[in-house]
Amino acid sequence: MNAARAALTRAVNRAIAGGAPVYVNQPALALVPEMGDVEDEQTEFSFDGLSDRAKEKARDDYRATGIDYDWWDSIYEDADTIAAMMGIQIKRKHHTLASGAIISGPQIWFSGFSCQGDGACFEGNWYPVKDPIGSLTAVMEHAPLDTKLHEIALDLADFSERCLGLIPDLSVHVEHSGSYYHSGCTRIEVYRDDDDRDFSGLQAMVWRAMLVKHRLLRLEFESEVKATLRAFMDWIYEQLRQEDEYLMSNEAVDEALADYTFDEEGEIVG
Repeated sequence: MNAARAALTRAVNRAIAGGAPVYVNQPALALVPEMGDVEDEQTEFSFDGLSDRAKEKARDDYRATGIDYDWWDSIYEDADTIAAMMGIQIKRKHHTLASGAIISGPQIWFSGFSCQGDGACFEGNWYPVKDPIGSLTAVMEHAPLDTKLHEIALDLADFSERCLGLIPDLSVHVEHSGSYYHSGCTRIEVYRDDDDRDFSGLQAMVWRAMLVKHRLLRLEFESEVKATLRAFMDWIYEQLRQEDEYLMSNEAVDEALADYTFDEEGEIVG
């Protein structure tokens, strides 16, 4: 009804512009040369058929409300796959669907993408991998062009290599802490299997010398491990940011809007 009324108004305006006389209290239909003009007036448009102004309105509306699915799931799953290659076991979180089915996914959170405090983090554990070279190779084969990820994988492989001879049962526990979801809002605890060793005298001196040689002194080593795990969280956030940037781009939005029809102003009508 609104579309027909708008079409009628445009037809009346054209008639007036063409010199049709206007009389007080004259029915509007008398100003219309032929009703066929109204019936044939286009009221629905494809996205490509919209004016530039209407296209911008359609894009803005879609960006505000159009993405109604968990687009980040694919990023989470890829991060989980890569984490496992590097010895990181990300905890699972579970969701119950309306059907009663239970699904699970990696326990990763993020907030973004324009405020202070935005970022990503996860909960889980890291253990030295038994095959550091194989671990690094797997990551490089999975993402051959991602040099930042290669650096993270190399650091974790190096930590594993250093641990295997002296503290192979080391474990690192990561949990979320605080009100935000960036890498700094995590508590990371390192548990070493040499904590209970009671060395004294010469034996203690030898043990410390070995730790120094392999760069495993507690404070320095723990600082390195924590920084690298947080760097991986920051890497996850960057993948999320890039995906969001693409989904909000004109290219992706225009592709999505190609499936809809619009009125002349850019409102979706079908």
